[in-house]
Amino acid sequence: MRTFYTILIGIMLLLAILFISRILRGRFSPTLFFILFILMWFAAMSWNMYMGIQAGYAFKEEFLIFLLNFGIPSLLATYFIYKNKSSI
Repeated sequence: MRTFYTILIGIMLLLAILFISRILRGRFSPTLFFILFILMWFAAMSWNMYMGIQAGYAFKEEFLIFLLNFGIPSLLATYFIYKNKSSI
């Protein structure tokens, strides 16, 4: 259940960044916001994986969860990058 909530938080953060990028569209490229999201989300999910390993879970278990937690919101961000490619 924790994985589901983590993915949901990532998607909500991505939607918030999408909203902010639409507000600031004239000043900054939306692609910049999505790339920053991917970098921030990677750092947060790497820390999450590190904490799981410190709690006693095996690297293999944590890496699979990391792929889900990082992958799903990042794939959505990549979709938004390519969708907004014409506005770069």
